[in-house]
Amino acid sequence: MMVTSVYDYTIIMCIMFENLDSLTEIEIENLDINKGLHRFGGDVLTYISTLRSYSADLRSMFSAIQDVDENNLSEYEKIMHSIKGASWEVLATQIGSRAQELEIAAIAKNSIFINKHNFEFLEDLKKLVDDIDEFCIEFTNRKPKLIREKVDSVLLSSLIQACKEYNMSDVDEIMLQIEQYHYDDDGDLVKWLRDKVDVTMYGDIVGRFE
Repeated sequence: MMVTSVYDYTIIMCIMFENLDSLTEIEIENLDINKGLHRFGGDVLTYISTLRSYSADLRSMFSAIQDVDENNLSEYEKIMHSIKGASWEVLATQIGSRAQELEIAAIAKNSIFINKHNFEFLEDLKKLVDDIDEFCIEFTNRKPKLIREKVDSVLLSSLIQACKEYNMSDVDEIMLQIEQYHYDDDGDLVKWLRDKVDVTMYGDIVGRFE
């Protein structure tokens, strides 16, 4: 995790543990938040960052698995494999297991099974992504924030570098650190950055500051 000072690190650690109990009370269908937090050692910021990445990645796959036929079974298999692994990582285990079933069906070229189950799977996937996005927004809104005039220049430079390298993990972690504060002058900038990060338009971020 990237921090700019011992003071910032102390604030972040306080936020992590103050929000841990309240987060474990939230229930999301097809996502085990308690086990997810345990897997990440109770590190709320890393867990939220991982969920944001998971949500953004899955949302980018929706159109590719909307319609499946014999011409795109190979690509469909790869996408299901990715969804399986990512879902198990964040403890969306049921989604991961269903993705595995569809992956196996694609390998076997079992179009009947895929056509029977793909639509419902996609709908459940969309609901999970929407629920995760709402969950992350709620977390961001509920945690206490200090006030700063502008976004820390070191964090902003780190964000730009992470965008250049297309390092999604670092981008998400840095954005969470930026969002620890309310800003007198840069509120619109932070919202713009979040909108771009959520759809992985990192080039727009690099272009704006270069």
